Amino acid sequence: MFRNIVVAGVAVASLALIVAVSFDVGAKPKAGTKPAKVEQAANAGELKGPVIIDKSFESFQFGITKAQAEEFVKGRVRAYYTAEMAKTKDVRKSDDLLQAMNKRLAEVATDWIVFDGSKAGWNVSIIRSEFKTGMGEEALHVQEGYEHFYYFFTNGVLYKLVRTWESKDFGPVRQALAAAYGNPLYQNRPGDADRRFISELRWHGSNITVDVEDWTESFNSYTVRWADVAVDAAVMKSWGESGSDLPRLNPLIDAAKEQPKKNAKDPVDDLLGR
Repeated sequence: MFRNIVVAGVAVASLALIVAVSFDVGAKPKAGTKPAKVEQAANAGELKGPVIIDKSFESFQFGITKAQAEEFVKGRVRAYYTAEMAKTKDVRKSDDLLQAMNKRLAEVATDWIVFDGSKAGWNVSIIRSEFKTGMGEEALHVQEGYEHFYYFFTNGVLYKLVRTWESKDFGPVRQALAAAYGNPLYQNRPGDADRRFISELRWHGSNITVDVEDWTESFNSYTVRWADVAVDAAVMKSWGESGSDLPRLNPLIDAAKEQPKKNAKDPVDDLLGR
């Protein structure tokens, strides 16, 4: 009996520890307190990419060309509609799905953004901190319902993916990130000056970095950013060397200088009727 009591006690203690850790990942600090960094090694080994959220990203990888990225995007479309067609024996419905797939394939990998200043609006969008005008960067934008995917390229090579979620749908995503990556390096928008933006949650791996940003006030959305460690660092360095305006030395001061957030608008919001 004593042994059973001891085992039960250990189990309860372990469960309490798990619950405490899980709660801490999403905890918000009290007003006026400085967010504490989580004690964790800066290099957590290799991290998996967006496949932890979406199994259709199983073959996703950085370092591919623009043409390969377009094919990857189209491959996700084909996989989705193929699975849907396999669920029905209705010939008419199957034909409708086939036509919908072909229509989607003709459109899905065509929205390319070149950050050369020729198209206004992106500098006040949800991805405004992800590029610098005139540095030769491009992005392939893909919209799926209310979610947006931005595949970023430098010198024609994919090195970063930013995906958006509406705030109301982000809870399960946050939990999946914490389950896959563990405790974040820090939480809740600290004054972090080593990047252009202020991340709510961040994980550092030897291969990629993963950042979560809360844009609820401005865009009613969250973003998750996956980036190749080496290429992203080189891009950030080139931004700093190309002019005195970037990278921002103090993101908190810069944020205070911006126009009221309620006036900020992502160009793609027009497509959503927001």
